[in-house]
Amino acid sequence: MKIGFDAKRAFCNSSGLGNYSRNIISAINEFYPQNDYSLFTPSIKKYSDFAKNINAEIITPKSIWNYFPSLWRSVFLSSIIKKYDIDIFHGLSNELPPGIIKEKSKKVVTIHDLIFLRHPELFGPINSFIYKYKTNYAITHADAIIAVSNQTKYDLMEFFHIPGNKISVIYQPCNPYFLSELDENYALTVKQNYHLPEKFILSVGNIEERKNIYSVLKAIHLHNIDIPLYIIGRKTDYVNFLKGYIKLNNIQNVHFLHSVNTMELKVFYHLAELLIYPSIFEGFGIPLIEALSCNTPVITNKDGCFQEAAGNGGYYVDVKNIDELADAMTKMLEDNALRDKLVKEGKEHIKKFDRQVIASNIIDLYESLL
Repeated sequence: MKIGFDAKRAFCNSSGLGNYSRNIISAINEFYPQNDYSLFTPSIKKYSDFAKNINAEIITPKSIWNYFPSLWRSVFLSSIIKKYDIDIFHGLSNELPPGIIKEKSKKVVTIHDLIFLRHPELFGPINSFIYKYKTNYAITHADAIIAVSNQTKYDLMEFFHIPGNKISVIYQPCNPYFLSELDENYALTVKQNYHLPEKFILSVGNIEERKNIYSVLKAIHLHNIDIPLYIIGRKTDYVNFLKGYIKLNNIQNVHFLHSVNTMELKVFYHLAELLIYPSIFEGFGIPLIEALSCNTPVITNKDGCFQEAAGNGGYYVDVKNIDELADAMTKMLEDNALRDKLVKEGKEHIKKFDRQVIASNIIDLYESLL
């Protein structure tokens, strides 16, 4: 098969959609090297190293289109795909190129979430309209849809009335690096470089309102939970609001880190007492899988997709209930038997996200379309 990927996120995004794109492309490439792969991306600047481990042709804008990469991707990509005689084109991040319906390639799109419809107040009317338009175009013209969770599948059926038989739930794999053995010497170096204490709580994810770290800060403050909190994620304007609350209430030992690499992140997971992931809504929640892979128990939302992601390895609460959140944190920190049980259950649960199985499921879907 000749398989093309919309690889913009793989080369340009550090988290979320970027991690998904890199993990899917690398897994399929590793286990099915007999296929021909083409990666279509307007830029390779940010994650150029990713391409070194992939046996694929990388297609980027040429000549004058170097100056208009967004236009190249949004207007001309469909005609460019045609030149490469692609059998399957897979949009990895909620969208397909305009005009692709005219091409003979079979179209697959991965839909990660419909948060812009579940919580439009977090996006604003203009962004919500744009996301809805792009999603509707993609799922209407796709030959098959991949949802990263049952939650996303149900949302597609509810909001867009897509028949369930057009949607395949295929989970996303975890970066295999998190499953490898911890290098103790490197871990010591990271611990020293970041001056990490013996015990701390970890939160991972873009630092924005939806991730709900504000509730964690309130729980720490109102219930006098005395343990350092490290928050790792992309900085947004919301950080200023959180820092204002921290300063106003004189909360100690809260650390924001915005440029932790994957190798360092693995060490943070291993050293943390727990991961707290209080997001209000997600399509999946990959930090949960990463933490469980590193033998770190997690506290997360009892609603939405989170029980799919963490399974019996998670401790579930109403993340908007400050008292319940604080009680869970305290219990997890003090109850070693509970922690051990969750770690054991988590190690079993993450077998569902085996890279080879997921790659096989996607290839089977591709083949069913031809």
